[in-house]
Amino acid sequence: MAACGGETSPTPVTAPVPTPAPVTFVNNTLNTPGSLENTDVMLSSERLDRVTFPSMVTDDFTLATDATITEARWQGMYCQLPSYGSPVPAVATGFVVRFYEVRDTVPFTLLREETYPIERTEQRLQQNAKGCDLQSGLVMGLYDYTVHLDTPVVAAANVRYGFSVQALMPASGTVRWGWRAGAVRNGLAWGQGFLVPRDLAFALR
Repeated sequence: MAACGGETSPTPVTAPVPTPAPVTFVNNTLNTPGSLENTDVMLSSERLDRVTFPSMVTDDFTLATDATITEARWQGMYCQLPSYGSPVPAVATGFVVRFYEVRDTVPFTLLREETYPIERTEQRLQQNAKGCDLQSGLVMGLYDYTVHLDTPVVAAANVRYGFSVQALMPASGTVRWGWRAGAVRNGLAWGQGFLVPRDLAFALR
């Protein structure tokens, strides 16, 4: 466009939009977003308010190189009978996140334990579905979680560690929370006094 005096206005330059860097995890067994992979098993890992005996499961991981872990992600599900309503309400008030050093015998050595209110977990609904824990009569809500750790965990290469998440749930109610099984790595996790022949869905970075 010609301006007064015959001069031409400069053509505006649009800056290129930078491509986001790919997220790199030091451990990743998360299921494909939007899929129903590994919904056949709901591994209870929850602490009910005022209930003496909670449930908890722990999965292991080993790193190829030293790393400082600042973020944890996991996938879980809420389940209940459809007669109590659908979709399933997300009622957890928070999560306890733990890291361990895994030994040949239990209990493992606790390295870090931190509790995060639900607002800190970035709880996000993937989808509502049926058939929770291979029980066709149950309905479920599949959720993703992300926590930015208050205190980073320094992990050394070739050391076997454990990772656990435990939902904080109301004592009364019809909804239960479970950790979703994940992509196959070594097919081993631990419950309280028993082995679980599955890997759990989580990622660390």
